[in-house]
Amino acid sequence: MTMHVWYRRSLGVLGLAAFAACASGGGGGAEPQAAAGEGVTIVVNNDLVPPDNLTIYINPEQGSRRRLGVVAPNGTGTFSYSPGVTASDHRIVAERAGGGSNSSNPFVLTGVTRVTWSVSGPVVNIVRGQRP
Repeated sequence: MTMHVWYRRSLGVLGLAAFAACASGGGGGAEPQAAAGEGVTIVVNNDLVPPDNLTIYINPEQGSRRRLGVVAPNGTGTFSYSPGVTASDHRIVAERAGGGSNSSNPFVLTGVTRVTWSVSGPVVNIVRGQRP
């Protein structure tokens, strides 16, 4: 095998390895999900006018803001969040790709299994109870 052929094959293998690492890594898209039965399900409806892509965060009063993922214009995103402290206030924040942000009213996650928020308003819908 000539040096030129070996070099081209090596580059191809390295390129495939880099592609596989990017495809499986957490650099973009949805964030890692909590295991089944854990955490709180957070549903975000992107009903903004004019439409815009949104990056969704949860902002606990105690702790650091955490990125949940991205919601396309006129889309709905479903995310899983495992809070460190459920008794403190949390807010969902939607940052617009075009600039600016919207925020939900504060809410406490004690006993909560699901939170639904439409970005055009501050009110969240809370579901409390046990998981099936």
